[in-house]
Order: sequence, then structure tokens, then C-alpha cells
Amino acid sequence: MNQTDEVIHEESFSLGDYFQHVRDKIENDPLFGQTSRLCEFKDGKLFYRTEYIHPTVNPGMRFPVMLLFSNPHPVSVSRGMFLSEPRSLTFWRRLFECELLDLTPLLDSALKTWSETTVIILKDHLVNVLYGGEILIHMDCLESLPTNQFIDLDELFPGTAGRDYRRQVMQTTSIQRMIQAYRNQRCKHWIVFSAAAYREILRDKSLAMNGPRRICEALNKWLQIRNEDLFWQDLEDFKKSIVIEGETVNLYLPLIARLKHWKATNGQFYFTLMLDRIFKRIRNNDNSKPII
Repeated sequence: MNQTDEVIHEESFSLGDYFQHVRDKIENDPLFGQTSRLCEFKDGKLFYRTEYIHPTVNPGMRFPVMLLFSNPHPVSVSRGMFLSEPRSLTFWRRLFECELLDLTPLLDSALKTWSETTVIILKDHLVNVLYGGEILIHMDCLESLPTNQFIDLDELFPGTAGRDYRRQVMQTTSIQRMIQAYRNQRCKHWIVFSAAAYREILRDKSLAMNGPRRICEALNKWLQIRNEDLFWQDLEDFKKSIVIEGETVNLYLPLIARLKHWKATNGQFYFTLMLDRIFKRIRNNDNSKPII
């Protein structure tokens, strides 16, 4: 293991009665071929590499925001940076098209064509906050074990008992780390790029149903009348507050990343438009000063 830095970190947890099942799956099932390269099994524990970014600086007193994903993809962990598969280039372009974020010329050039240099420059900008704007980006995952899809974790830890075990050994650790970011830098706004993870945190499977359609309809209406209050009334269950370890965290559900190519009637991308609405709500309603 020992391949850690500001983005890639080593974690472990005891597998208990799941040890043999999880080991067999990860080492022998082709579904977990890429995951297996990041894992070691020893003394009843699973050791693995994962990813998260929590900057320690806040230039210009920006508003800290957590970009929260369900769990890492093994390819991005292997390459050393969130969303570092070539197909993810558009995610970064759409993100930095937001009005409250600014590209540097170097990052702008790096995001035009994907290469290994793109990963290095992107990583440097995210870790050292070299980009401009009013938002300070943190990045983390609700569950830290890398798999191709979030649902693959059900194969490793099946059923209700498995879900409860994941909450105990992975979610608790991730949430404690994010709460520490809250206490260190007032990072109390979490944008959750997974409906399943959003509902899991809130323990409510009924929230934000038909999300893509409702977000697009609300944005089309907003583009016509520009009324923020009506916009959030239409998407009332896409923003929720929850108390975690005594701290009030604000959760938002945006448009899922794989729909980042969808365009609104004005030619802008729904993905960016939704993030704009979230970022501006955070800026306009957050009266607490971030901590440097």
C-alpha cells in the first residue's frame, strides 16, 4: 500500500464474519478486478486505498462546500485523483463553468484535452486551492471502498445486515471526517452527487423521486421568471438539513453527473445551472464566516 498523498489515503476496517466472503469476491469475481488492485487482506481486516480532499487553506474567505459522492471509482483512485477517467473531463468543465468558480489559464488549457498532465494540474488546483471564485471545494465519499458502481457494495455486504455493517465501518468514518471539516472550516454544505447516497444519509427512500425530470422542469421555469423562492419550492425535497454529531449540515441533491450533457432551452447545461442555483443559495443564505 503506502501510496498516499493529499488525495489518496489508506483506510482499513475489520471484516468480521464477512472476511471470507468479501475476500473471495474481491479476489475472484471479475466485477471487482480493478478494486482488487487497491486491496490487501490481513488479520481479518481489509486494507485499501481511497480518496478525499480537504484543503487546509481558504484564500479570500470563500464558502466551503463538500462535493460528496457515493464511493470512489477504482480507476480514479489508481490514477490519483477524483474523476480522473477521460470521460470525466466534461464533469470538470461543467463544474468550472459555474458563475462562482473561476478557471486559471493553466487549468482551462488542461481541461481542453485529457492527459496525464490534466490529472496533475487538476489535483494541484484542488488541493492547493489555485482556482478562483467564491467557493472552496472539498471532496469526499459516503463510503470509502472503491467499486465500479455504488450498487456493487451490495454484492460484498448483502441484505439489510450488510447495509448496517457498511454504515458502521465505512459511513461512520467518512461522516466523522466530514464533520471535522465542518468544525475546521465551517464546511456545512454538502452537495451529494448520488440520489441513493442522499437518501441514505437522510434515511428516507421517498425523497427526490424523478429527480432529473423535476430538476429540468424547475430550471426551465426559473429561466423564464428568475424566481429563486419558487424554484426551491418546486425542489423542496432536494435540499434538507440534518443534525450530525451536534452540527447542522445542509444537504443538496444536484443533477446526476452522467446527465452533464443535457442542455436547457437557452443552450446552457442543466448540470451547471443547478449547481449555480445551489452555490448562490449557499452564498446568499450563509451568514457565518468561514474559518481559515
